[in-house]
Parts: sequence; C-alpha cells; structure tokens
Amino acid sequence: MKSIILKSISIALFVLGMQAVSLQAAESVLFLGDFCWRGQSNSVDQTTGTLKLGVTQIGSHFPVYGKLTTDEFALVVQGNAETTSQGIEVVLHGAGFNGMERIVTTYHLLLNGTLNGSYRSIGFESLGGMTPETMTDEGSLAIVPCN
Repeated sequence: MKSIILKSISIALFVLGMQAVSLQAAESVLFLGDFCWRGQSNSVDQTTGTLKLGVTQIGSHFPVYGKLTTDEFALVVQGNAETTSQGIEVVLHGAGFNGMERIVTTYHLLLNGTLNGSYRSIGFESLGGMTPETMTDEGSLAIVPCN
C-alpha cells in the first residue's frame, strides 16, 4: 500500500512539473505580427511576388508561417528565421497546387537590418502526372506594408 501511495505521489509531481515547464514555455511565446515583402526575380521573365509572413518569437528563435503569391500561383510556406553573422537568415518550405500544376520549393532569404535583402530558391514543378522539373531562382526582396 505504501508503495502505491509513493508511486501516485511521484506521478503527480511529474505531471505538475511537466505543466510548469509547459506554462513557462507558453509565457515566452510572442507574436510579433505580419511582415510583407515584394520580391523581384532576377530571371529573364522578371517575375514579381508578395510574401506575407506571420512572425512569432520563441526565446531566441523565430518560427514563420504565411503565403507567397504571384500572378501564376500561391504557395503556403512555413519555416524559421535566425539572426546570424550574415544578417537575418530565413529558410522557408512551400507547396502549392493549382489545378494540374504542383509546386514544392525551398527558399533561403538573407535580410539586412532594414529587413530588405535577397532570396534564392530551388524546387520542383509537375504538371499532371509528368516527371517533375527542377526550378531555381534568385532575386531581391523589399519590405512593404501588408494589406
């Protein structure tokens, strides 16, 4: 009987400890708001797009979630931003489906202190059941007001 009581107390303390850690983590989460950029591709067709990211701070890390839209497609994106010696580096993974077209892309953004900068991307595009084609791109980013 005594071992059952000790076991129950141990389990209760463990659960309380886990809740305390959970509460502490929840208190350190801060939504910083939505940030938007206008992107300009360096490619021949000079594609432009708008990137809108919701930025959250968890300790010294910045998870980001949002959407990239162009005249041709929209991608749902998610990733992480970190401050490095290079500036603010953001890695985004995005995917979209537009009828028969499927796109999956990874982006690397490098932003300066004014939140302007550049991007590079690599991804795959597939039409219907065709073999996916590799896509690469790079260009500039300018911070703009969100609509």
